[in-house]
Amino acid sequence: MAKEKKLLWAFNWKGGGYNQVYAYTHKKALEEIDRLFKKPDSSLDSTRITNFRIVDEEKYWNSLPLFD
Repeated sequence: MAKEKKLLWAFNWKGGGYNQVYAYTHKKALEEIDRLFKKPDSSLDSTRITNFRIVDEEKYWNSLPLFD
């Protein structure tokens, strides 16, 4: 049986900015966001996240601007 591939979950921060994580499920994506972006001794305030979605990985990465 083939191993399931993690999905790319993209989101925006209220007030500006964006980021992404890889996870198998919506719940796991939120846990990964919490692990990566929470402040010490607090939990992530999920109301800071907008436009949370699964994206087509190739289209997503190709749409970002290139920086030198």
